[in-house]
Amino acid sequence: MAVSSKDYGVPKNPLYVHLGRNLVKIRTKQKWTQSEAAERIGVSFRFYQDMEAGISAPSLPTLVKLVRGMKTDFARVLEGCDTLPECDDAHAVAATSTARAASTARPGAPSRAGR
Repeated sequence: MAVSSKDYGVPKNPLYVHLGRNLVKIRTKQKWTQSEAAERIGVSFRFYQDMEAGISAPSLPTLVKLVRGMKTDFARVLEGCDTLPECDDAHAVAATSTARAASTARPGAPSRAGR
């Protein structure tokens, strides 16, 4: 399952945006369209677009497929992500998403927070 910043209306995670920029660089160096990249990875065209736009991020299994399909390595895909000042606050984005999900849950519905 992918992680998405649009699920709860939270701002884009800077890590997703940076990852997306890296994907654009890798794809354009290969001279592939977004459609070709999505097909090589085994994801939908829309999901691939969302990753490049910094809206969605791949799950770990999808990240492995992405690295293999794009004929690259994890270092290239994640290059620079660890140096972002926002990395220190990345957990805050996840916590905000969890809090929003809990606050928008139907009364009496089981909480998804903490899963």
